[in-house]
Amino acid sequence: MSGSVKTEMVLAQLLTLCSGFIAASSYTPHIIIITVDDIGHNDFGFIHKGMGDARTPYIDRFSEVSMSLQNYYVMPNGHSTRSALLTGKHPAHLGTQFEPMDATVPYGLGTEHLLLPKYLKEINPKYKTHAVGQWDLGFYTKSLLPTSRGYDTFYGSYLTYGNYLTHQAKDQSDHEGFDLHDGLDVDESGVGTFKTELYGTKAVDIIKNHDDKDPLHLYVAFQGAQIDDLDQCKDSEKRKQIPVEYYRAVSHVDDPTRQCYLALVKAIDQQFGRIIEALKDHLLIANSVVVFTTTSGGPAAGGYDFNAASNSPYRGSKLTGWEGGVKGVALIFNDMFTNSIPTCIFHVADWIPTLASMYQKATGTAPTVVLKPEAKLYGIDQFNCLLTDGPSVRNSIMHFVYGDSASFTKFEYKVVTNADGYLADMNEWYSISETDVDCGQANTLTCNPKQAPCLFNIALDPCEKRNIAPLSNNDVILRNMMEDISKFNESVKYTTSSVADEKGDPQYNKLIAWQPWVDSGCSSLTPQSLNFVYVLSICAFSLLYMQAVYS
Repeated sequence: MSGSVKTEMVLAQLLTLCSGFIAASSYTPHIIIITVDDIGHNDFGFIHKGMGDARTPYIDRFSEVSMSLQNYYVMPNGHSTRSALLTGKHPAHLGTQFEPMDATVPYGLGTEHLLLPKYLKEINPKYKTHAVGQWDLGFYTKSLLPTSRGYDTFYGSYLTYGNYLTHQAKDQSDHEGFDLHDGLDVDESGVGTFKTELYGTKAVDIIKNHDDKDPLHLYVAFQGAQIDDLDQCKDSEKRKQIPVEYYRAVSHVDDPTRQCYLALVKAIDQQFGRIIEALKDHLLIANSVVVFTTTSGGPAAGGYDFNAASNSPYRGSKLTGWEGGVKGVALIFNDMFTNSIPTCIFHVADWIPTLASMYQKATGTAPTVVLKPEAKLYGIDQFNCLLTDGPSVRNSIMHFVYGDSASFTKFEYKVVTNADGYLADMNEWYSISETDVDCGQANTLTCNPKQAPCLFNIALDPCEKRNIAPLSNNDVILRNMMEDISKFNESVKYTTSSVADEKGDPQYNKLIAWQPWVDSGCSSLTPQSLNFVYVLSICAFSLLYMQAVYS
């Protein structure tokens, strides 16, 4: 029996299992989180309902037993979303609202911020925690690595993107090095193995080897549909990164760039199916909370370099504040929920307090470390809203803010302004295809967010076609929302300009690999808080002094 046929059978069995399963009155939930980068909103079968060319049968079948979040929002880029997901805080308060700096810059998510695995271990020390895939939250010191932030094990890459077969990774300044790690060690055994399959196999192995007497937290962050110069997939060397069977599965697509992109999406779908199969085979699925989420809008075909994602019918692309850049796709599975589509307005930072509330419901124990005010979370507990599809407890989302560039939704209204140019200048509707989304009023009132703030009634106009800012009866609404943005700006953690450190260049270490390069004695310092040139000088002086004293 082929692996794909077996997986389809397992997912079919899962439908039956979940429809009739009644959990024990008290259990500690396994928490499984799976993220994917750079997949467009309309590139899932259960979203486009057969109207598009993307085929994701395993994710689609899973959606039949899961809750699909209708009003779910992420950040404009994966780095920001990962920081919000794992901290429950807003990236603007973390200094992570932009894509990562050059990898030779001493930069990372500050260690003063607790991550999800740390919260889980404080709630219940028996949790076994594992991270697989992209890290993307800093690595210049060991204290920033996953195994220093609450994960028992880590297998994956430090940077956002790398070659799928060679695992070589470049930063924005073309520094290049090997980027595949098992814990603190460089793992060259993965060379030649397709990265998506490598991560899927690692996740399955963790599930197979887990002792179900202990609760499990597994975080799998797939690189997603990222590939450098996707447009060059028509070239044989680029195409060789992706196994031929995934191309065969998308042979119905003629455009070579779109075909390459959808082959990567197909690979993720296949590995997702394997992970769910493993959870079912090893009897973990019944007591699991499984979250599947995208990390940004897709890099839209025609709008973002030479990429091929479809956010249709929404406006914009990854790196923008338009719906096409921030409207995410999310599924959550647990026996507490029915297969439904709740209308809660949900932000990616809401996962931590919501999971904490689910933990309390499952165990009868309140996870006070998460829910107490001192945690200073941006996230809101959405458990009751998901459970009952009652009124949303969140009435606003700051999608992005930095200076005079912002994207902000409050109730049914949304403002997009880009006076500083910090949001990408991709303002069109790209790769439009048929969907069942009602875009509302057909007449278009255009706007340029670099020239003046744009205002939309997002409930009536989800595709952001009718700018109502010029209408005089909306003056008060626009003014109040701009005041909200200004007030939020007062709490923004502005990233200080940091200097690249040549010691971070992989060419300076023996393995020519991306590795931490700053001594752990300086590891708690981050570029958002101090001037790094000064800090590193002090650290270096201290180390030399100690060497002189004790030698």
